Order: sequence, then C-alpha cells, then structure tokens
Amino acid sequence: MRSPSDPSGPPPLGGGASGSGGDLDFNWCLEFFEKRGKEEFGDHFFKIVPEDHDLIFNLTIYFLGDKAQCEKLGLDVTKGILLSGPMGAGKTSLISLMKYVPPPERNFVMKTTREVSFEFIREGYEVIDRYSRMSFRDQHPRIYWRLRVM
Repeated sequence: MRSPSDPSGPPPLGGGASGSGGDLDFNWCLEFFEKRGKEEFGDHFFKIVPEDHDLIFNLTIYFLGDKAQCEKLGLDVTKGILLSGPMGAGKTSLISLMKYVPPPERNFVMKTTREVSFEFIREGYEVIDRYSRMSFRDQHPRIYWRLRVM
C-alpha cells in the first residue's frame, strides 16, 4: 500500500472502512487528506474532525466516479456539487484536496460562487451561458464545482 505522502493516482482500494461498503481504503484517505491538508494549509489551520468523515467519504467516492457506491448513497455522478457552510468551515480546503482523487478524465476546475458572481457583475448574463450550455469542450462538458461561500 502507498504511504499518505504519495499523491499519485486515486486513493487505494481494499481494506474498507466502516460505512464504506468495503472497496475504498477510507482510513488511508483520511490519513492522506489530513497530511496533505496540513502541508498545503498549515498545521494550525487544517484538521479533519470525525463529524466530517461522512462528507469526506461521499466526496471521495463521488470524485472517484464510483457509480455503484454513489448509487447506494443516492449520489448522482453526472450532477454537480453545491457545498455550503459558514466562512472558515473548510469548504474550499476540502474541495482543493479532492484534486488528488479523480482519474484524469474526471479532473475539474474549481470556481467559488463569489468568483462567478463577480464575473456576472462585470460581464452580465453571458456568464450564465459560460457555466451552462457553453461549457462544453470537444463534445464533453467542462466540469466546474460550485462552492457557496457565505
């Protein structure tokens, strides 16, 4: 098994955690996200708390594109994510760590709601088209994850 310092490829499978259904080594994922989060955001600013484990598990299987596991949890891998919470809760940090999860065909671009709203103020309604029907590239949609920043 890879060590949490190894960011290459998606999280390892096998040795499932409680609630995981058995395929994803969720304990490895938590250790990896904790280590990488502290490296990227600082020891004093980043900590994964047990209350967030379900959310992190759901995001991990979503970003892996695990259709069977997502179906069990009622998640649709063809739809986007709206992650909301108070400022400073770690939404942006958590989604930033998810860049290590998906295989190349599921890579994503992150845009905060604040960024999209500023674009709308500057450019008007064509911004709505940019992030909806005009977001297709080579017959495939460009994937944006929307974060609601309060």
